[in-house]
Amino acid sequence: MTLPSSTISWSNRILIAAVIGILFLTLFPFRFVLATKLPLNASPFLLGHGPKAVGPLDFFLNILLFIPFGFGLAEKLRDRATSRKTTFFVTLLTGALFSYTIEFLQMYIPSRDSGWEDIFTNSMGTGIGCVLFDRWGHRTVCFLSRCESALTLWLTFRRAVAIIPIYFAAWFAVSIPLQKKSLPSNWDPRCFLVVGNNAQAQYPWRGKVFRAQFWDRALPEGLAREITGGAEVAGAQNGMVGDLEFWGPNPLQDRRGLLPDLVWAPSVPDDKDLSPLVLDGGNWLISKAPVSDFIRDVQRTNQFAVRVVCMLGEVGEGDKRIVSVSDSSGVTNLTLRQEDTNLVFWFRNPLSVRRSLLAWYVPKVFDAVARHDILFSYDGSNLSLFIDGEKQRRAYRLGPGTALAQLFVRVIPAELEGYDYIYDALVFVPGGILIGIAARSARLRTLVGAILWGIGVCLPPAILESILALLSGRALSRANVSLCILLSIAGALWIDADGRTG
Repeated sequence: MTLPSSTISWSNRILIAAVIGILFLTLFPFRFVLATKLPLNASPFLLGHGPKAVGPLDFFLNILLFIPFGFGLAEKLRDRATSRKTTFFVTLLTGALFSYTIEFLQMYIPSRDSGWEDIFTNSMGTGIGCVLFDRWGHRTVCFLSRCESALTLWLTFRRAVAIIPIYFAAWFAVSIPLQKKSLPSNWDPRCFLVVGNNAQAQYPWRGKVFRAQFWDRALPEGLAREITGGAEVAGAQNGMVGDLEFWGPNPLQDRRGLLPDLVWAPSVPDDKDLSPLVLDGGNWLISKAPVSDFIRDVQRTNQFAVRVVCMLGEVGEGDKRIVSVSDSSGVTNLTLRQEDTNLVFWFRNPLSVRRSLLAWYVPKVFDAVARHDILFSYDGSNLSLFIDGEKQRRAYRLGPGTALAQLFVRVIPAELEGYDYIYDALVFVPGGILIGIAARSARLRTLVGAILWGIGVCLPPAILESILALLSGRALSRANVSLCILLSIAGALWIDADGRTG
C-alpha cells in the first residue's frame, strides 16, 4: 500500500528519531576500549561471549526499541512502491544487520554486554514495526500529517511569540526544584567526623592515614591535580575548614583549629604516638563533638572537597570506612570507603537517600598495598575525583535529569550523564520543533524573523544553564549551552525532514 500524494510522508522523521534513540540507548556512554579481550580468544565477529541472560522485561524492551525503526523503514520502502513481501524481508534483514552492528560495538564498551539473543529480539521488533505499518501505517501517517497541518495553521506569528516563551518558562520552573535535589541540603549537623570507621563502629578499616583535609568549596581542576600530586599550593588554604595531619599524640588537633579534636575509640592503643596514623581495625578516631560548623558551611555553599592520603594495610574483602561524617543513630552525611578492591564515595542529598544510594564505585584502586592521594570535589552538581595527581575520566553529574528519572526508574551512577542528556532533549527538541513550525510563517521569513528565530534557539539554553548554575553554585558550562542550542536546531530541522504540511 502506497500513501496518496496528498499525504506527506513521515518516514525520514520516524527513521531519524528511531536511529538516534537506538544508538543512544544501546551505545551510551560511547566510551570504547579497543583493547578488550574476549574469552578464549573468540572471534569478535561471532560476538564471542557466552550466553546472555535475557529476562522477560529485557525481551520486551528489546522488541519495543526496534518497532519504530521497522515502521519508518517500511514506510520509506512503500513510498517507493516496493511490494509488501519485499518490504517485509528488506526491513527484517536491515534490522538484523543494524542490531548486529550494535552488538559488535557493545563488546568494546566495558559497561555493555552483547549477544545473539538481542539480535533475535531486535529483529523481531523490526518485523513487528513493519507489520504495524502495513496494518495501520496509512491512518497513523494521515493523523500525524493532519496534526502537523493544524498546528502550523494555529501557530501564527503572534501566538508563537507568546507560546514558545511560555513553553520554556514552564520547563525552567520545573527545573528549579529538580536541581535543588542535588544539593547537600539535608546534611545532619549532629554528625561526627570518624577516621577508620563510622560512628556506629560497624566497618573498621585497616591501614595508614597520613592526612585528611576538608573544604567548603569545590577545587579547580588544576589545583586539585597539584594537591594530589604532592605539591603544597598556597591557594589550597582558601575555603579550607579542616586540616588533619596525623603526626602527633592524643588528642589529634585540626591544624586550622576549626574542627573538634579527634580522640581514640573505643580505647587508646598502646602505641599512640605512631607516625603516620596506623589503624589496625580495633581502634579508630572520632571527633569529640559533632562537626556542625563544617556541615553548615557545606549547606551554605552547596559545595565541598575531601582529601585523604592513605595506604591500605592489606588487600582483602569487605566493606570498610576510611573516613565518614556520621552519627551513632545511623545517619551519614559523607563516607569514603573501601569495598573489596574498590574505592567508594557517597554523600547525602535528597537524591541519594531516595530509592537509590548513588554511590560512586571506582574499581581496583585498592588492588595492591600502595599509598594513594585521593580527593573528591563537588560543585553542587558535578562530582570529580583525583587520584595521585590524575583526574578520573568518568563523569558523575547530578542534575534535573537524574531527579526526573528517579520518579520513574531506579537510577544508577553509570547512567547519570545520560539522564541529563535525555532531560535536555525533552526540553529543547520539542522547543525546536515549535520554533521550526513557527518559522513557516511568512512574517518569520524576514530579517526580523531570522533574528527572532536566532533568539528563540540561543536564549533559552543560556537562561536554563544560568538558572541551574545559580542554584548549584557551579560555574557556567559553555558545553551545556552549546548542546542545548544544537538540540533546538535539531528539533527545528527534524520537523521539516520530510517536507512541509499546511
